Amino acid sequence: SGGFDEEFAAEALEHEDAFVRMWTVRLLCDDRKVSDSIADQLAVMATGEPYAQVRSQLASSARRLPAAQGLPIVKHLLTRSEDEDDVHIPLLLWWAIETNAGEARELVLALLEEPDAWELPIVQRHILARLMRRYAASGSRQDLIMCAKLLQQAPSKGHTDELMQGFEEAFQGRSLAVLPDELVEAIDKSGSASLVLQVRQLKPDAVKEALTLAADAGGDAAQKLALLQIFGEIDLPASVEVLLGTISGDAGDTLKMAALTSLMRYDEPRVAAAITSAFPSLSTDAQAAALTALASRAAWSKVLLTAVAAGEVEAASIPLD
Repeated sequence: SGGFDEEFAAEALEHEDAFVRMWTVRLLCDDRKVSDSIADQLAVMATGEPYAQVRSQLASSARRLPAAQGLPIVKHLLTRSEDEDDVHIPLLLWWAIETNAGEARELVLALLEEPDAWELPIVQRHILARLMRRYAASGSRQDLIMCAKLLQQAPSKGHTDELMQGFEEAFQGRSLAVLPDELVEAIDKSGSASLVLQVRQLKPDAVKEALTLAADAGGDAAQKLALLQIFGEIDLPASVEVLLGTISGDAGDTLKMAALTSLMRYDEPRVAAAITSAFPSLSTDAQAAALTALASRAAWSKVLLTAVAAGEVEAASIPLD
């Protein structure tokens, strides 16, 4: 690659043989920087290159170049909708974007400055949720502000829904207290925050709805599971009644185990009594979750031992460990 001069490189990139073009791209970018004229030629090449192997190499090489040279190549490759189902190219493009997500935030944001860019199949399917998740997972103020900018820049609710999916995945089990005001405002304006996220924000109407849905015996099981888990991640004493009702009712093992885990957050004497009372009727797996809960506090352990001594819980049902 060190023997390439400008004229020869330009000619090689236009060679009729795809193999030659592919290797020229690879060798040119070995030094992690090319001339501005070659960078421009690579970007133009990305818009019309007919062979997937060459486009794949362009995507891979774009990651190795400085953001100002590599991201224009990425921007053109994102328009190539024929690569939406390719097993490599979309992820190579994401790799190039993620590499620059920290030091070149504004250049990354510029990839989505045009509303049409949000409609590109590769962007919708492979980039939006990942990009939001990347910035949300970082947790730094700069990156959380980027989350706000993405929400503000999104042209439709469908796009904010995609972004919020990535955001909520990144913040599972994490406190929302660290969110900057700009992001909180952007989330509220987007209208795409799920009920779970609104509950995590302790919004009164959302909390009321969540308690009702979680207590509904005929409700959606997946939604109920998510809500029961959230009740164990935030301080919501009003949820204790719902959690206790879940372990004593006809809910399935998955829901009961989630409720038992969440109840560990609430240091109330009645919780230990209710768990111990329900213990004999629980499945083996649910009993294991119940024992974990009861063993988590000294006072609760005493309630269990008292029930064993009284014959209300069989000693044999408690594993040696």
